[in-house]
Amino acid sequence: MVRVPRHAVTTSLNYVTKNKINNSLLIRYKDETRDYGNVNNSWADVILGAYTTVDYYGSYKLYDTFDLFLSVKNLFNESYEQAWQYTGMDRTVNFGIKRSY
Repeated sequence: MVRVPRHAVTTSLNYVTKNKINNSLLIRYKDETRDYGNVNNSWADVILGAYTTVDYYGSYKLYDTFDLFLSVKNLFNESYEQAWQYTGMDRTVNFGIKRSY
């Protein structure tokens, strides 16, 4: 099969601290993946390397209706390809305040 890793494992670790900060780590491992090449290599089969990514999400309830949050995707800035010659996302950081109604 194309673009389906031989093995894939995803796990999530969640922890709430004493001061009610919610912390989550999402760890993904994808084994070698077969893909088709492109015109640059005459459409020959290629094997994409295995990779592991770690994502972090933290939030803190500021008041009854406000949450402060921070998320970091690809925490260790792992370089990887999900398709031949298309790299995955670099580290991405988002933070802000959410309001619930």
